[in-house]
Amino acid sequence: MTTVYLSVPYQKEDAHGDVKKDIDESLKTKIANGYILNDIQLGHLKNSGTIKVVMLDRIRKRRAEGIASNWMSTGKITRFGERHDFKLSELSEVSFSPVVFKYHRTGVKIISSSGQDIK
Repeated sequence: MTTVYLSVPYQKEDAHGDVKKDIDESLKTKIANGYILNDIQLGHLKNSGTIKVVMLDRIRKRRAEGIASNWMSTGKITRFGERHDFKLSELSEVSFSPVVFKYHRTGVKIISSSGQDIK
């Protein structure tokens, strides 16, 4: 099973002062919003079966896990790639265990079912 790790930085705000990503909001709405995916990552996700999603808030030491039922473009493009929202099912908070995001500047880490890091 492919696993997508999403960094949920505590109190990250946009230009208007609105919180962009929050683990509590995702638990309530079942949506992880605004993550940058490149073409290689998108291609891998399209060819994957079930996709496990792990959301991590390293500041408050919180972790939530669920299944991605869909992902869609937000239409916003940055210099790193296009932003996407993940629709999630069965999302629930679990005990925290850290994940290293070294070399993953966009806050997304994808590990294939064979253990390969998809960059």
